[in-house]
Amino acid sequence: MARQYFGDPDSCFSQYEADQDRELSYRPICCECGEPIQDEHLYIIEGEFYCTHCLESNHKHYTTDYEKESA
Repeated sequence: MARQYFGDPDSCFSQYEADQDRELSYRPICCECGEPIQDEHLYIIEGEFYCTHCLESNHKHYTTDYEKESA
């Protein structure tokens, strides 16, 4: 059940941030950006965790860029 926050807005926000940080601490860490992976899916390549953003941004290329020249 989600926690409800009442009272002083500053202390409520601080508690909310602490709760969010605690939840993120359980998530696997992307080996490229170093951030907790918050997506529903992750990629594991040779035992390393990758988030979708890093995999697409850093490793997705157009096939045509790597085609061999015709003879």
